[in-house]
Amino acid sequence: MATPNTPGDHCDDTRPIDRVGFRVSALFVILLTSLIGTLFPIITKRVKYLRKRVPGVVFEFGKYVPFSLLDEV
Repeated sequence: MATPNTPGDHCDDTRPIDRVGFRVSALFVILLTSLIGTLFPIITKRVKYLRKRVPGVVFEFGKYVPFSLLDEV
């Protein structure tokens, strides 16, 4: 019989604390994409230069797609 300290005796011991960096970075990625998706329609409507340069299709896409993606999650 194997002792508890042998490599083949226990399960893979990946601790959740090892992945804290990935979880924190994932939260910041979600925050950043949400911020961009929220502010894009507001900024393109208020800035005259962007209002003239951004086509209506792109504006509508940026206005509705982020929220429809959130509904799916």
